[in-house]
Amino acid sequence: MTMETLLDIQNLHVWYRVYGGYLKVLNGVNFTVNKGERVGLVGEAGCGKTTTMKTVLRVLPYQVSKIAQGQIMFKGRDILQMNGKALQNVRSKGIAMIFQDPSSAQPGFHSRGTIARRDPLFAGFTDQSPGKRTDH
Repeated sequence: MTMETLLDIQNLHVWYRVYGGYLKVLNGVNFTVNKGERVGLVGEAGCGKTTTMKTVLRVLPYQVSKIAQGQIMFKGRDILQMNGKALQNVRSKGIAMIFQDPSSAQPGFHSRGTIARRDPLFAGFTDQSPGKRTDH
């Protein structure tokens, strides 16, 4: 059985503009995601996980970043060449990113140790006590 390639990243190089030049933050990233696979990028702080995914989703601020070279193909189409509507379709239906800081992803969520909880206000509770739910 042949695997269908959904995401293919080849030789991705990304630089950030800094005073006096560029800081080369990604240097030849390569990976492939096939249909049915789930991929998590894991590594030390500052190793390029977020920059890689922000580049894939094209949400890096263009004023301070430069995609120096590489190719990002999603379902056979080059993400780096997509227009606004096609890119929005990829972001809404194709590729998702879960940020390192879960509290920044959804308002009302806070981390307590290793368990995330939802604020009572957002869940329909009137206070911190269990079972005190309002019926709106």
